[in-house]
Amino acid sequence: MSNRYMNVRAHPSRLTTSTRVPPPTRTIVRRRSVSISPSRWSMDEDPFANLGPEVRLDRSGKYVEIDEGDEEGESESESESREEDEEDNEDEEENGDDEEDDEEEQDESEVEVEAVANEQDGDNNESDSVTNESDIDSDSSSELSEGGDLIEWFDDAMSYGTEEASEHLDKVLRKWKAGKYTTVESDVLIYVFIDKSAGEGLKGLKGGDRVVAKALLDMAERHDFVVGFSQLDYCVRGEAVDDGIMPHASHGCRACQYEYECDCGSDYEEQEPDVEDISMGEVWERRYLLQGVYDKDGERLPGLPNGDDVFDFDDEKAIVQGEDTMRDIAHDEPADETEYEKGCKMDYVDDPGELEQWWTRRVLVIYPKYEEPRINLELEGGPAAALQRLKKTSWNPPTDEDVTTAYDILTAIDPDKPKLRIPFRFQSPPSLAEDSLAPKAIYLEVLDAATKWEDLELWLSAAERMKFDYSMLGMERLREALEAFEWKEFKASLGKVMKSVKVKERAKVVREVVEFIPSRSSARRWVEEQTRGVRR
Repeated sequence: MSNRYMNVRAHPSRLTTSTRVPPPTRTIVRRRSVSISPSRWSMDEDPFANLGPEVRLDRSGKYVEIDEGDEEGESESESESREEDEEDNEDEEENGDDEEDDEEEQDESEVEVEAVANEQDGDNNESDSVTNESDIDSDSSSELSEGGDLIEWFDDAMSYGTEEASEHLDKVLRKWKAGKYTTVESDVLIYVFIDKSAGEGLKGLKGGDRVVAKALLDMAERHDFVVGFSQLDYCVRGEAVDDGIMPHASHGCRACQYEYECDCGSDYEEQEPDVEDISMGEVWERRYLLQGVYDKDGERLPGLPNGDDVFDFDDEKAIVQGEDTMRDIAHDEPADETEYEKGCKMDYVDDPGELEQWWTRRVLVIYPKYEEPRINLELEGGPAAALQRLKKTSWNPPTDEDVTTAYDILTAIDPDKPKLRIPFRFQSPPSLAEDSLAPKAIYLEVLDAATKWEDLELWLSAAERMKFDYSMLGMERLREALEAFEWKEFKASLGKVMKSVKVKERAKVVREVVEFIPSRSSARRWVEEQTRGVRR
């Protein structure tokens, strides 16, 4: 099976700045020739900082230490010329002391310049939100300044080694947060690890996968991203093909081999085929299942109360899989779990049945923090499940959690961001998986809750998403709202509802509303304003 990253030319124990290797006669700087497979990372520190600027690849592919005077990206002729100059300087013993003094002064100057640069970096970090966006727009020489597909750029950034991966991933996350990508398939990104491991959170990862996860965690926290740990199951379902030899009755009675007695009086018990002899024939379905999501400490993120967190992940484009995709793994490795269902046998028909095979990998679930309410709502079963929870609670007075859930529902059902951008849905239980509630029905459920709670702000938030449309609200809900809220506070909202009514019908609707309005001069003035210029 091919490695998802470029080949590794050195053991990780050699990838340190303390390695002492005699410098070769020629040193060539290669910027993209260093790439480390996460499965071979064994150190605990940041993998993107393992190679210092003083360590480079020589022509033979070995990691060597070069002098501080070397500059990154110099040509072979420049390197050779520099080495010849150093040899000449060593031969001139009378000028040796002076040269050492000059080098020390130069080093001190470089240290001062570096200190000033660090101070400038610190200032830039303080205004990161402004500077980062300007860097993205102004860095025309960088490939990442262009648009493109988020998944492709993230996968490309992970193919780098050392500090280059850190730099590219930093730009990818900033562009994602700023909405710079022209193609974003979903609001979440799934990064698949190479190795299988058990346990929740960071502690369940080992070796290079653990190092990659720690680096991504640190970077995501800096850019306000949420990182969760989960398990991705790749399921292939199809026709079962029996590669073994099925037993047959020697006397030729077909009925005998199908577990019931025939006229000949023999009783033949069918022999079950060995699962190892069953292979996948025609593939009927491929799907991904995402298990419960945990934080780095192994604490479960929002999910179903019973902990039965299983999602149907229906968007393969949102999965960063590198070179070894889950399909490649399924092709090259035996299944982690196999389920065989015996088929139905009839005369002259031999149907071996159905076969399901599962391959499992640990994954990271990454999404922007500003999408957290919508993602959490989906992790908890979607709007339908949230509404069910609200109905089971004490409607009046509501708890803070109830009110927060109601607002999260409104945030999740954003008309500008349809729910299809969240590529996973609960597959268990089915009542929550298939959310048949239209946005209108969800808005009305929240509106009813706001009326019972006498929460005018929540009522306005729900009505605003329906554009105060009278045809959606109806007279009965307006009557309940007039009874729940103070007239002085509610009349402006009621006026917005009246504007949605057709002019020819407005007088009739106003007359119906008047029956529920307090008999005061302010109410009468409101009626006159609504019916002014309208034939009664």
